[in-house]
Amino acid sequence: MYITLHVLPKLLIFLRDDKRCRMGLVDMYVDQNSDGNYDIVYTLKNFSMNTELSVRTEIKNKAVSVTSIFPNASALECEIYDMYGIFFSDNDDLRRTLTDPVTIAGFPMQRDFPFYGTAAAVFNKESGLIDIREITEDEYDT
Repeated sequence: MYITLHVLPKLLIFLRDDKRCRMGLVDMYVDQNSDGNYDIVYTLKNFSMNTELSVRTEIKNKAVSVTSIFPNASALECEIYDMYGIFFSDNDDLRRTLTDPVTIAGFPMQRDFPFYGTAAAVFNKESGLIDIREITEDEYDT
């Protein structure tokens, strides 16, 4: 099912609350469409009836958070933000969970992401802490 972004919250509430649907879990992933924009695919699941329904919506750089409808979506939205840079409005806990924002600038799944980082996290045996140091191109393994 392909829908517009402004219809998404109402549709998800209906699919969760209607007694014929009772979708209780959402899974999300990102797909790049033929226009170069991103689609977010929401896969809704009902385990008691063994049913699934996928809802696809096109977004530019901002999406609507569905954490108020499906609380498990919070971690999924953080992962999508961390990898693609897609911002979810109304998500109070949107943060980078997979990459380190100090050593990695940008978002790994975007085309403009640099192949190598500009800093390295190195364990300091003397202090027992992790030091962040800048690295140069000649330090890269080729």
